[in-house]
Amino acid sequence: MKKFLTMAVAALAVSSQAASIAWGSGKLTQPIDGSGTFGATNIGGSAGYMTVWFFASEADANSFVSSGYTAGNFVGSTLAGTEGQTKDSVAGLGAYSGTTADAFAVDTQYFTVAYVETTITGNANPVLNNTWYMYTGVGSVTTQATGNTTINFLTGAGIDGAREWPSNWTPVPEPATGALALAGAALLLRRRRRA
Repeated sequence: MKKFLTMAVAALAVSSQAASIAWGSGKLTQPIDGSGTFGATNIGGSAGYMTVWFFASEADANSFVSSGYTAGNFVGSTLAGTEGQTKDSVAGLGAYSGTTADAFAVDTQYFTVAYVETTITGNANPVLNNTWYMYTGVGSVTTQATGNTTINFLTGAGIDGAREWPSNWTPVPEPATGALALAGAALLLRRRRRA
């Protein structure tokens, strides 16, 4: 009995040292013009996703952002759910939410960045038929001593400027546009070498 109690206390101590973070995007709406201005129609559920990354240091978070979201040491990257990618399961709801794995120490500060993407097809305005994205700046969150810590990424919320979405969507460049830009850059380099 004494051995069982000792093991139970040890297990409780270990489990109480891990924390998870519940996060949400707030309501997101589709763009209404070519500059990505927010409209009134909620983003759909089947053509988009949101990803949230968590870092142990602000330097790691800033490095991740400056490298174009392609590198970085984010916490628990090998644990399912920690990265926070999810799809909106309710079409038309216009919001994303998720809960990470228990990969975080309690009462500890972490740094976070969020990215969201949505694709519009079949719109009467052909300018809108594109994939659109936006991302937040680097924000911070301190895990609670007990239970899930909850954070939200909102538009104009004022609670943490770094956890706010920008004021408009940005269109993902079409492959043809990207190829033309590369060709133009190559041509410019060629001319400079000849000069």
